[in-house]
Amino acid sequence: MQKFKAQFYLLSIAFCALLSISAKAQSLYPSFGSARLQGIGYIRTVQRDINAAFGNQSGLTGLKGLSIIASTEQRSISEAIGVYNFGIAAPISRFDVIGLQFQQVGIEGYSEQKYGLSYARVLGSGLSIGAAFDYYRFSINEYGSTGKFSAEAGIQYQLGKQVLFGFHILNPFHIDLPDDNSLPTILAIGLAYSPSDKVKVYAEAEKDIDFAMNLKAGIEYFPANVIVLRLGFNSNPSGFCIGVGFRFGKAFSVDVANAFHPQLGSSPSFSLGYSKEKAR
Repeated sequence: MQKFKAQFYLLSIAFCALLSISAKAQSLYPSFGSARLQGIGYIRTVQRDINAAFGNQSGLTGLKGLSIIASTEQRSISEAIGVYNFGIAAPISRFDVIGLQFQQVGIEGYSEQKYGLSYARVLGSGLSIGAAFDYYRFSINEYGSTGKFSAEAGIQYQLGKQVLFGFHILNPFHIDLPDDNSLPTILAIGLAYSPSDKVKVYAEAEKDIDFAMNLKAGIEYFPANVIVLRLGFNSNPSGFCIGVGFRFGKAFSVDVANAFHPQLGSSPSFSLGYSKEKAR
């Protein structure tokens, strides 16, 4: 019993330390995906590719075939903090898509993992829904780990060919953690506008119920079929992001990005993706 109490005491200390950093600087966890999302300011509710697995599962209905993504990010708070994401999804029918995702944030001796099982479905008339059942695991080396189950859900609505709306909620139910902490409940609503084949403009409002709202804006510019340039902005914490993506053949993509904070510096990221067919 004493060892069990000691484990959770140390876990509480580590978790509170990370929350303290997060509250003062930037969210360590959850992480909302790849270098592509970082390049447009982490806007996630209106994605229609494999990146939807990390931020609004309803967008997985945009996939036509098997899609895989792996990414890494080095957080500006400390060189020791690494963020890792992996996602895989595929349609199982004309209207249904399933997926798996794994995310990890960690420092030496302490890590947080999130495992997710996703499902998305087209309801018709431009409307799609999605959800994920998640398992969070918090670990301290030599002292064990603890875990919690949770969920998330989202919708997307396509209005004509140019406008897409999205909404997502993460951890809608209160989930307690050690030392009077809890998993964050985060709501987000977003808009994507495509004025031409070469430009996509994004806007999103994201609210962690315990912190101030984060307003985001982003843009993608496609000067050629094999390259895309990205720019994004966040209000809380304030900062901007830049990124570039490359497509190789019909299936492979590489994305790099960097987020800049005026006090904390930069957070570079890298992603490698595979998609059997382009998202519709």
